[in-house]
Order: sequence, then C-alpha cells, then structure tokens
Amino acid sequence: MKFIDSPKKRLTWYSRNYFYVTTIAVVLTNILLYALHGTSTWLFEYGNESVIWERSFDFAHIWRCFLNNFGHGTWQHALLNMLCFFVVGLYLERKTGSFGLFGLVLSFAVFQSCVCAAAKGDFYFYGYSGVNYAFYAYVIIDYLFSLIKSRRNKTDLIFGGIVLALIYFAMCFSGGTSSVSFAPYPYDLLHNLGHGTGFFTGTIVALLVQIPLTHARRQN
Repeated sequence: MKFIDSPKKRLTWYSRNYFYVTTIAVVLTNILLYALHGTSTWLFEYGNESVIWERSFDFAHIWRCFLNNFGHGTWQHALLNMLCFFVVGLYLERKTGSFGLFGLVLSFAVFQSCVCAAAKGDFYFYGYSGVNYAFYAYVIIDYLFSLIKSRRNKTDLIFGGIVLALIYFAMCFSGGTSSVSFAPYPYDLLHNLGHGTGFFTGTIVALLVQIPLTHARRQN
C-alpha cells in the first residue's frame, strides 16, 4: 500500500513500515515517562541536571546524554514535542521503514546530545526538541533528494510538501515549556543551541545516507 510504504524503496523485513509502530512507541514512551517521573526526578536521576561537563565529557555519566532527551519541563512541553515528532515520524517511517526510523531515533538522540554538550560546555538542555530538529533537517534533505528523477514519486512529494510546511511552522514557534509565540522566521532554530546542534546533526546524517543511496540507485 502506497500510504504505508513508499513505492520508491525496496521492501525487505528491515525496510518495511510495520504500521508506524516506531512512531507510536516513541510518542507513548515520552508521554509515559513524563507521567511517571515528571520533570525534576527524571532530569536529576537520569538526565544532565546533576552533571557539569566543563570542557570534557564525564564518561562515567555519558549515558545521560541519551536519556536527557526524554525529560520534559511541563505537559505542554512533552505534548508539543510529541506532536511535532508524530508528524515527521509518520512521514519517515513510511519511507525508511520501522527499523530504519528506530535507528535514526537512537542515532539522533545520542549524536545531538553529544554535539550539544560539547558546544555548550555545561549541559542544561532537556527535552526531545533537539532530536526533532535533527529530524526536521533529515526530512528537508530527504525531500530535496526525492526531486531527483530516479527517486521521484508523486505521493512522496505531496506528503513531503505537507510535512515541510508543518516543519516551517514548528520552527517559527518560540517557547514550548510554558508559553508559545510565533515569529515569521525560524526563531526556534536560530535562538536555541539545542535546536541548532540538532539541525546540524540531522543535516550531516541525512547527507551521509542520501548521497550513497542516490548513487546506488543511479547505477541500478
């Protein structure tokens, strides 16, 4: 079915979309974690609130880089992040498959946090929005490569165009933990180091994936 799997990918057990199971699992996991742990408990015990990175990683607590993404400040913060991920998750799981999306979630959660920690020195960013911004960049790069003739598909382009419009609006909103305002430009990308490093990480990963993939398809 073209609404479940993109016709432009080779279907295997690892590339199939198993009815958006990864997207749904990530959303439910984040919501349940906030419901069970709230803000302070999760960030202090599992996140980076009790860690000072200074100018190097504390390797005894490096796993906190990953877990820090799953702590949120308020219900509004958690639900807005999950709404944004739900949109890009549906789009990408259809194109990359459930296992592919799961791999991207793990990769972005680790890489974005490490880049952000290295850039800031100490780490007080939290929440899933940094990972979301990595996915925003990935979707943008993926869409641009989808315009190439060998990968072009009408349904993919329509879905992608809708998701890109929603991504633009998401990046124009500022706030999220307590209040929300709107700017006519990507305010949240330009004024938040966690978002910026996430976007940078997503761009690099997307290019490393899309360039070899496009080259391989041209040779077939």
